[in-house]
Amino acid sequence: METSAIVRQLRQRTGLSQRGLAELAGTSGPTVADYEAGRKEPRLSTLDRFAEATGAALELRFVPTRHERALQRQRNLRLAIAAATAVRVQERWPDATELAEGQLAAMERTMRGDSAVRWIDTWRRAITAGPKAVRHTLLRDDEEGDDLRQVAPFAGMLSDAERRIVLAAAEALLT
Repeated sequence: METSAIVRQLRQRTGLSQRGLAELAGTSGPTVADYEAGRKEPRLSTLDRFAEATGAALELRFVPTRHERALQRQRNLRLAIAAATAVRVQERWPDATELAEGQLAAMERTMRGDSAVRWIDTWRRAITAGPKAVRHTLLRDDEEGDDLRQVAPFAGMLSDAERRIVLAAAEALLT
């Protein structure tokens, strides 16, 4: 909502005239008119005085932008795929470990850098510890968990059709 509409709505809700609000908030009627018309932008301290004058409280919040919401949505979809993969890994543990070891060996041949070594080692430790550790690693709720999901060595555990079903279900929950 635009600041001009907020000022107008705050004033109208209390039944004050522009001059009445101005007097209570320590400013002039023409200034309130300029704020309501969008010709001027009030400072936060002025908005706080308007709120106090009308028995309201100013509350400032930061909310995610569309880009941040889109990124979070993608992260949630990846988590849904990871959760379904974790179930399949547990159901087919011997096949999952064989697949993962092959993919980890391929990663070692192609990936370079400290991050790659750390990711491969993390996955090897999880596989050695068993399916519960793999599930925990797949579903970690932190930045490194996001990175580990990107290089999870379980590609192919879900068919394309299963992935589509999981994504459709997750999309339905996210809307």
